[in-house]
Amino acid sequence: MTFQPRYNLAPGTIVSVSRRNVIVTGQDDRGYYIQGVGDDFTSFLGYGELVAQLNLPGAKLIAPRLDAQPATTVRLDGFESCEALSEDARKMADFHVAFCLAMKAYEEQRRQEPGKELFRLSIRGADKPEARKFIAEHTSKGLGETVLTKPARGGFSKRLFLYQGRTLMEYYNVFKGLDPTQDPRDALIPRTHLKGNRVDRVSIDVREIIDRNTPENFLNLTDGRIADVHKAVEDEIKGINEFCGRNELPLLQVPSPATIKAQIEAKLTPTEIMVAKLGLRETKRKLGKGSTDNPRDFLS
Repeated sequence: MTFQPRYNLAPGTIVSVSRRNVIVTGQDDRGYYIQGVGDDFTSFLGYGELVAQLNLPGAKLIAPRLDAQPATTVRLDGFESCEALSEDARKMADFHVAFCLAMKAYEEQRRQEPGKELFRLSIRGADKPEARKFIAEHTSKGLGETVLTKPARGGFSKRLFLYQGRTLMEYYNVFKGLDPTQDPRDALIPRTHLKGNRVDRVSIDVREIIDRNTPENFLNLTDGRIADVHKAVEDEIKGINEFCGRNELPLLQVPSPATIKAQIEAKLTPTEIMVAKLGLRETKRKLGKGSTDNPRDFLS
């Protein structure tokens, strides 16, 4: 009889096979729970499968750093706890924990049946009607509100419903791979707080260049336009990029006319722009009683 070697891999260990890196998030008596680095796809890797993959060329194990956190806690992205996030996010975290506990209870119940001692939920099994009904009922009891087995009919609804089997198993595998010291809510919270592009695409240097060229090329009495500011900014950035290129420094990106216009609008009101371009006396005349002129017409 051949025994498969069982490596005691600590959570956070990276397995590199076939140009793909996965991180170990947990371990049980049959194998390891793994999560892709970069794609967050969770799956299960048996002991025998790991041995076979480690025999492939280029395969290696990368031990975790002493200060490394398990992959399941990265979802907080700098927050200490899910309590720092929105109420909706915390509610969804409670929902995820509740259906994971229900899935665990379903597995334990099925293992009590004759011949089902090694029963394990799978994607297909989690999609079966009897499993979804059991999970929905127990999740409803845990949350104190009704959870549907499928989306409610009739369009948009705020009522909770179970995900498809694939998504249920992704959360459940993360749940099973948690360290006893980890809070399941922190590991299963949705990452809605990471949505959107929170990094300003226009650097501070470029914004300063726009500010320098705006008074001379736009806020004057010579009918300056946004296009004039854009041309001046483009010429200045071109000269800076020549210096940066020679010294292997990062290049500046030329902003679009719409970006320049948005920055001017953010710093000056239409009336202030009108005063700068026409003068105070002419502005009073145009914006006086009965006038139909729109100050925003001068933002072009």
